[in-house]
Amino acid sequence: VAFWSEGVGIDQDLLMQPLTPVGARSGAPVTVSVEANADGSVDAAVSPGTGGAVVFGVLVSGVRKEVRFRAMSADGTLLGDEVPLMTPPATGGDASIVPFAGGYAVAYRGDLGGGAGTQIVLLLVDGLGNVLDEAPLTSASEGGGRLTLRATGTGQLAVTWADDTPSGYELNVQLIRCGG
Repeated sequence: VAFWSEGVGIDQDLLMQPLTPVGARSGAPVTVSVEANADGSVDAAVSPGTGGAVVFGVLVSGVRKEVRFRAMSADGTLLGDEVPLMTPPATGGDASIVPFAGGYAVAYRGDLGGGAGTQIVLLLVDGLGNVLDEAPLTSASEGGGRLTLRATGTGQLAVTWADDTPSGYELNVQLIRCGG
């Protein structure tokens, strides 16, 4: 599948184009977002045999950044509803997703609303987007672009991101060891 945002300003949709195993279009594009408020940031974790999930940014009421989740089957059919991965007053965006531990790991740049400011946050979610665990990892700048999250076969996750600084960008990497 291929994903992209289409629209102008705060009136954008996230679209998905199912593809054949050789990369040809299969059917018409499908609208993934339901409120025409996608912000253009998107990442997906898909497998041709099992389906997958997509995380994307939205602007609630045109101002509050939020990360949403959609699951899909192996043929690209959307499963369940669009699921917000945070509850107000928390905000966030620039998310990345990987398959992990029978569900997904999602990392994003956000503010959990407790006065700690902008942080890099790690979520563990099930296959339908229900948040099972949430862990703030470290403080971060408000801007810098999308995070990249990767998983190893040994139960480790790596998050990389850039922070805006007065002199440019600072690149960061954090390794997370899960389990024993």
